[in-house]
Amino acid sequence: MKRARQQPLLLAVGCCLLLLAVVDARKAAYSSGKAASLLQSASGDSDAAGDAEELFDQGNDCFSHQCSDGYVPKKNHANISGATDEACCEATCLLYTCGANYVTNPSYAGNVAASDAECCDKTCAAVTCPAQFRVPAAKMTAAGLTVKECCEETCALVACPVSHVHIDKNYNSTYPVANETGFCCEPTCGAFTCPTWQGLGLKTDAVALRSPSVTKCCAATCSSQDCPNGYKMPDEMADVVAHGSACCNLTCAGYTCSNGWTADSSRSFVFGHTDEVCCTKKCSIYNCSVGWTRNTDNSNFVGFDDPTCCLKTCLLHQDNCTGDYAPSASKESKAGSTDEDCCERRCSLHTCSAGVRIPDAVKVVGDSDRVCCEPSECPIFRNKTWHQENGCNLLKEEVCNNSYTILNNTDTARFDALSCFFNQQWGVCLTGPAEPRTCSNFSAETIMASAS
Repeated sequence: MKRARQQPLLLAVGCCLLLLAVVDARKAAYSSGKAASLLQSASGDSDAAGDAEELFDQGNDCFSHQCSDGYVPKKNHANISGATDEACCEATCLLYTCGANYVTNPSYAGNVAASDAECCDKTCAAVTCPAQFRVPAAKMTAAGLTVKECCEETCALVACPVSHVHIDKNYNSTYPVANETGFCCEPTCGAFTCPTWQGLGLKTDAVALRSPSVTKCCAATCSSQDCPNGYKMPDEMADVVAHGSACCNLTCAGYTCSNGWTADSSRSFVFGHTDEVCCTKKCSIYNCSVGWTRNTDNSNFVGFDDPTCCLKTCLLHQDNCTGDYAPSASKESKAGSTDEDCCERRCSLHTCSAGVRIPDAVKVVGDSDRVCCEPSECPIFRNKTWHQENGCNLLKEEVCNNSYTILNNTDTARFDALSCFFNQQWGVCLTGPAEPRTCSNFSAETIMASAS
């Protein structure tokens, strides 16, 4: 611990001047009194009397001595004989030279002492800073005892901007507050702007290089190269450092479409090398939807939809087969869209080559005499009435012509229906010809079976 500091030097000097004034005022009285005392004690002693007289004549005492700069009177100087700084005075810190890692403090100048502890302050040079902190040169000779007073951040704690790195020689140095980036960091090629107008761009493997320059950082870009026929440079590659095939992409102009595809001229400069990108489908590879069948005449047409590449099949028309037409399962896969193409004709549309159409012809699917026609006699029998008893005999004329009878044919072992007719000449009802075997919905066999 340092001793309590005395008043500043100026105050000490002022006190000395005041003291000297008092000394001058008292000197005569003090000296004469002291000399008188010596004279009195030396009565009869010639040597003592001589000393007293010399003292009085010369003023040879510390009380009257004026200390040199850097000295102050000793506390009991008034009672000390002498006339030198060594005899009368004490050295102050003003005369002390501080040792290593200490610095003079003017406020200690009046202290009567001669040690680092009492005359000096420790400097920051003696402070141990934590990692990534250091005492700057300006503070090495300045007074300080704590990390806060003496230590400052080094460049190691500075975050350099993008594409900048720490300057090696300054990494462990403190930095000026107003220029931390400039002092601690330097740009790399990543921060360098290559002259693109000269066909140059940043080399990808040079991004981290220091001391950037055109030679070190830049190389030819794709914009300085020409692509072969069928190839084109993508716009985004213009400023990319590359060469050869890395700069050029195949376009559709250089692509050959597969079977079933045809080149699309509007895509000649589109980047690609697949059918999907460069070509358009032809009908030859289109799969028609249900209810459609491929139209072979349109195989080379450009298109990919049912109306362009396909024909409707009768499957889509079956619901329209009504009236004189009937749906036809056998025609569902056939190309068509009309009743004639897609439906089965009913007998109501058939014209018989012989005989007449069968009854309810619109309900019968067919288009032949065999299916749709019957002998012309058949309607006559359907309009007559069966007389079971006595056959045609004894029937009056008006009844006779509207009747028929059924007889067993012994030759065929079948029943035959025979028409009754009235003979005007004879005035009797006779049995006429048998009903045709091919009448629709009329058969003697059937009639007899239902009657039994």
